[in-house]
Amino acid sequence: MQKANLDSIFASFHNGVAHRGLHDEVRPENSKAAFAHAMELGLPFETDVHLTADHRLVINHDHELGRVTGKDGVIEKLTLQEIKDNYRLKDGSQLMEMGELLSFWDEKVPMVLEIKEYFGNGEDIKAALKPLLDPIKDLSKLVLISFSANALRIWKEEKWNRGLLIGGGEIDHPSLPNDFEFLDVDFTLLSDPRLLAYKNPGQKVLSWTIHDENSLSIARAHSDAMTFEILPPERLQGN
Repeated sequence: MQKANLDSIFASFHNGVAHRGLHDEVRPENSKAAFAHAMELGLPFETDVHLTADHRLVINHDHELGRVTGKDGVIEKLTLQEIKDNYRLKDGSQLMEMGELLSFWDEKVPMVLEIKEYFGNGEDIKAALKPLLDPIKDLSKLVLISFSANALRIWKEEKWNRGLLIGGGEIDHPSLPNDFEFLDVDFTLLSDPRLLAYKNPGQKVLSWTIHDENSLSIARAHSDAMTFEILPPERLQGN
């Protein structure tokens, strides 16, 4: 299936991708307020999707809920109703459902969506997620990423560009770069000889997570676009 032009997609990332939304001390990560803040500034944002025990899709970075809600629990072991009834982000809001986020987002800015596979549930995530993504009109407004090569491979015949996340644990066991449209790399690995030998010549690279002047300098020198947090968005303009 024809996918959106990757050059155009990366051009839309020119001023950075807001990691977990444009969050700060007032707007929690992956909250509606953080996504709204990014969209108000016309910034692409990155977020993460999980599958609950009753096969519903919820937005959060970690599988564990303790860090962002102050209450222990694993998303994949809880039903959507249990999460809604018992967990709140630090601004008092509920974790967003994927469908809720898509309606709120409405293709206003590009979205980088990380698939959070849990014990091989990638096929189940796809079964729940694909019907929600199919109505999207502008294919340049969404890309999929994951640390799980298997979770991305099952989307190969779909219309979305896919980026393999590579961090410290993955650099020693990378999957074939030809399997994916781009790479999404920990900025500390951008000049690692293992990565340079692995990636295809000319293959697009998104880097993460840029948070200070040092990491910004590295990302600008060695990647095509960057996912950032903490840094003020205006610091990335003209990258």
